[in-house]
Amino acid sequence: MTTVDYQVSAGADDCTWRTGYYSGNGTGLYLGVSALGAYKIAARFAVTLPAGATITAAHVSLYITSITGSPTADVYAEDAANPGAISSEQDGESRSLTTAKVAWSSYDTGWTDSPDISAVLSELLTDYSYADGKALQIILVGTSASGNYVIARAQESTGNKYGPKLHIEYTEAAGGYAHSQCIII
Repeated sequence: MTTVDYQVSAGADDCTWRTGYYSGNGTGLYLGVSALGAYKIAARFAVTLPAGATITAAHVSLYITSITGSPTADVYAEDAANPGAISSEQDGESRSLTTAKVAWSSYDTGWTDSPDISAVLSELLTDYSYADGKALQIILVGTSASGNYVIARAQESTGNKYGPKLHIEYTEAAGGYAHSQCIII
């Protein structure tokens, strides 16, 4: 088994939005629901996974600074090969999400890991290759009742020590391929 860890590396690679609001360069990321709608977070990572890899465990981590009420969210990935960074509320709303999602309902202040998102990443691996290093974008969508949300730190926080992280554990495909010979007489 191999373990890889990634962290958002550029300011444009994490953002938060809801109806009438977008922030791609602030220090806080909002997740949950306000009176104006669901808060969403996108976190884009440059990922390298070998062809044929099987994801055995994975999670996204946020550095939570504040929790209000009992927030809940669904964790998806963008269903696209090498997606670009989200640049506006409208751009975020236009992105296609994976069918697979994972509900996230337990948060603590400090580093908090989502539940296992292996199914979300495995769905991407059936359609796209990350063998040469491509972008993979996690999108979190608030699902709780209005007034329940968390605030997490963004990449722009001092020293980029607190930007979103992605942890992946995988096994590589068995080496080599079985070859058969066909002799035509």
